[in-house]
Amino acid sequence: MGRGYSNSDSNYDRPQPSFQAGPSRGGFGGPTSSGPSTYGSSSGGNKVLAQNLSFGVTEDDLKEFFLENKVRAIKVMIMKNERGQSTGMAIIEFSSNQDADYVVKTLSGTDVGGRQVNFKFQGGGGGAPSGAGRGRGFGGY
Repeated sequence: MGRGYSNSDSNYDRPQPSFQAGPSRGGFGGPTSSGPSTYGSSSGGNKVLAQNLSFGVTEDDLKEFFLENKVRAIKVMIMKNERGQSTGMAIIEFSSNQDADYVVKTLSGTDVGGRQVNFKFQGGGGGAPSGAGRGRGFGGY
């Protein structure tokens, strides 16, 4: 008799892990109370993604850059790889949506640490990135 799949298999009896964003995450990465924002929108909330950072730029360097431009960054988190090296990207949370909007519209392309940095609104719970869900070996579905 062949083995079939049923609800009595041991894999179905195990509790599934729960992944919930809590206060310990520092406010990054989950949906916000203001509702989901779409990546690149003009009202993307107060979180911004910085791209093309020099690998030597620190969180303090970014905070100083924003202070020089009269914008208050509440949190700055430089993304790092598994070896602890900068990936050239950072997530910045600003004190207001207006500050974030100013950074995206006015400071994108500005030199920070010798490189032109791009600023984009950080999507919050707005779905999967483009191309997600393709190529899983199910005949193109």
